[in-house]
Parts: sequence; structure tokens; C-alpha cells
Amino acid sequence: MKLNDLLEGLTYKLLRGQNDVEISNVEHHSGRIEPQTLFVAISGYQRDGHDFVEDVVAKGAVAIVVEKEVKVEGLPEATAVVLVEDTKRALALIANRFYGEPSRQMDVVGITGTNGKTSITQMLNNLYASKGTKNAVFGTIANYIDQEEIPTANTTPDALELARLMHRAVEKGVDKCFMEVSSHALKMERVYGITFKQAVFTNLTEDHLDFHPDFEDYFQSKLKLFKMAEKSVVNIDNDYGLRIVQTVKKMHDKGEGESCPSVVTYGLTSEADLWADKIESNRMGSRFFLNWKGQKYAVRIPIPGKIYIYNLLACIGVMLLDGVEPEVVVEATKTIKPVRGRLETVPNPEERTILVDYSHTPDALENVLKAIRDFSVGKVITVFGCGGDRDKKKRPMMGEIAQRLSDLVVLTSDNPRTEQPEDIIEDVLAGMSPSSELKVEVDRRKAIYLALEMSSKDDVVLIAGKGHENYQIIGKTKIHFDDKEVAQDYFSKGATESIR
Repeated sequence: MKLNDLLEGLTYKLLRGQNDVEISNVEHHSGRIEPQTLFVAISGYQRDGHDFVEDVVAKGAVAIVVEKEVKVEGLPEATAVVLVEDTKRALALIANRFYGEPSRQMDVVGITGTNGKTSITQMLNNLYASKGTKNAVFGTIANYIDQEEIPTANTTPDALELARLMHRAVEKGVDKCFMEVSSHALKMERVYGITFKQAVFTNLTEDHLDFHPDFEDYFQSKLKLFKMAEKSVVNIDNDYGLRIVQTVKKMHDKGEGESCPSVVTYGLTSEADLWADKIESNRMGSRFFLNWKGQKYAVRIPIPGKIYIYNLLACIGVMLLDGVEPEVVVEATKTIKPVRGRLETVPNPEERTILVDYSHTPDALENVLKAIRDFSVGKVITVFGCGGDRDKKKRPMMGEIAQRLSDLVVLTSDNPRTEQPEDIIEDVLAGMSPSSELKVEVDRRKAIYLALEMSSKDDVVLIAGKGHENYQIIGKTKIHFDDKEVAQDYFSKGATESIR
């Protein structure tokens, strides 16, 4: 493909060389250069791609896209150097064009919000697979293309990797792509230029303020997705959802955007287009009545808690906007399966209720504990910690929530990363009161064992924060650690031996 074809639609200035050079590879990582590569220099948080221009040309790059002036005197005369305003956006557009605009060849649904993204993508996969649709799922747990599982490092892959994955999905005949879209991805333009058939908003609560300068910036990053989508499904029980609806409607009135979006709102009151009432929950799941256009439909889901009803409502909204009949949607809900690491039950020989959940934000932890309170008979025992090198403001908030909604709390480490675990725990304790029902154990394995040692058959033990993760990050080292496995080890090794 010619360079000028990849640059079509971009405003750019050719600083050197010709724009008709042949390109056979696109890259933004200086260590992955092949002959005939177009290298896009990204100014990142840890390194600047502009510092590697001479290096990538020596390795075979024939064209460079930059957003600031670079030294070109020592480069071969044939090397094309292109100046653009924003290389992140340029990379997204170039990558999509290089891989044949794959998002236009399948229906892409983007899900954003603080909590619920993973559950919704997994549920949508269940629902559409039951109708015989071939799907791709990109998100926190892993990336899936039909039956193939591909490990993931980020909630949303970078723009180049995302284009490659989508291209692969199109080659495999995928009809629907359900992807988690993080605020990081939106702010860093990873999804710029992607064609979204639908966008889903779940909620917005305290998180990622280590990355965003303030909460408004966090919201504005999320809002970008809805300006890109043809249609939107929005939770209006969250005030930020109401702002999204107002913004999208204003955009519609002004005729802005590539198309006029349609919006379906959801929630737990009749203010929403799609809403649930008469909710009942127990440890096996929930049931409720779905209200849509004056009709009621009985629905069951094998995951307890209102938060998962919200998640299912989002999925139902997507299907209804997609033209699926309500009766068919309700029938499809019978295929919903529990999501890995989301209120996941840990099988054990004593048939105790032990749950693993990814809740690592204040809102998520509160929702999960309230769900457990709805069906618990005995004590609620919570094991949790907060991650290092992340938003510190939420730590005391999570401590307060855990103590208020639990009968016993075992405070421990999560992924401390480069912070001292004891310092993180001190931050959490700032939101808690001294109590005999509060235990501190820095070692996460010992903390889980301690909680199980103090529990009885009627109690519920929640191990929160890591969910599906099978690792722990200490310093900059990632070690194998799976909460579910650790809990099962307690029973296989025997309580006395485990607690030592």
C-alpha cells in the first residue's frame, strides 16, 4: 500500500522524501521494525518515539510520522518524514486503513463506564452466540475471536493491535464485536476512527484519578465514545448517564456527527425506556420483570445482585436496538452464564459460600456487598486490599464501605506494585474504625486463609479486588496468584496447616 493512500484524510506536511513510497508494515514500537515499515512516533508516558527515529530507519523503516520536528539531516534522502498534529490519532486512522477498515465490516459495540464492562461484553457474547452469531470479545479478561482466546495486557488494546485484532476477526467471519472501551483508551485515542454501531454507558464512579486530572476529565473521556456511535444504550440511574443523553440529543438536534444516533435508556425506574422491577435475589441469582413499551416479561439470571440486573438490561437494550424482538431477547437470557471473577462461586468440599469478585472501586465493592447482604444468612466476611500506584483517594472510601457492609473485614494486599503494602493499608485504614472485627494481614494468602478459618457454613466469604486475575504484582514482578485457587488450597491442605 502506498503511503499517500494511508495518509488520505489526514492533514499533514511532508518534511522530507516522497509520499508515494510503498508500505508493507505499520508500527509504533521501535523494537518491531521490518523492511518497508511506516513508523508512527508516539509521545508516551514512559518514552518518546521521536527519540528513536534514526534507530528505526536503520532497521528498515522507510517512512516516519511525527508530531514535532525531528532531526532529518542524517536520514537517507528517500526516507519520507510526515508531520501531523497528533500522532495518536494518526496511528489509529492509519492502522485502520492499513487493515482494511475492519470495524466497518462487522457490528462493533463499545461498552464504557467504571464498572460492568467485562460482564456486559461476556453476557452479550452469550446472548448472541445463542442465536448462532459468530462474535469477538475484546476486554479485561482476554480477547476472544470466535473460539480463539488471545491474552490481553490492557482493557482496550492500543490502536494498532486493535486494528490487527479486528482484521483477524473479519477474516474469521465474525458478525459482532463487543469491546470494553476504557477512559484511558478514549483519552489516548486508541479507538479514534473506529465505526461503532452502538455505545453502552454503565455508570461513572470514583476511579482512575491517578490518570485523569479530575472527575470531569474522566467523564469527558467517556463521552467521546457516544459522539462516535450510531446508537447508544445509557443507564440513566447514574447522573452522568443523564448528561450523556442530553449531549447526544443536542448533537442530534444540531446535525453533528456522522449519523443521528438513537438512544435507549435503562434503569430500575419507569423514567427509563427499559426498566426492571419486582426484583428478588438469592445466592443462586435474581429474577425480575422487564418493562419495555408497556409490556412485562419475566426474566431470571444466575448471578445475584442489582448491579448484574443493570448489566443485563444494558445487553437487552443493545439487542432491542439491533432489531431483535423482545420475546426472542427474553428467551436468549436463559443462556446467560456467570462471568469469570464476577461473584464467582469457589467450589469447596464443605459447601461454604465463598465468592471471588473483581470489585476494586468503591461503587463496585458496595454493590457486591449489598447483593450479598440480600441473601446472606450468617456473617459477611470480606477480604480485600487496594492496588498500588493507582488512585489513592478511593482507598479510605473502600475501607469505610467494607467495614459498614461486612461483619468481619480482613484487610490485605492487592497488587502493591511499587508501593509498600503497609503504606497502602494505612491509607485504607484512614476510612475505618478500630474494631475486633477488623483484621490486618499483609500476606494475601494468609489473609484468605484467616477469613476462611474464622468462617462457618452459614457465612459468606467475599474475596474482592482481583477476580479473574491469576497473578499478583509486587514491585515490578508478576507472580502467579489466583484467589480461587488459594481458597481451594485451604481445604486441600487442611485448615491447621494452611493458616500457619
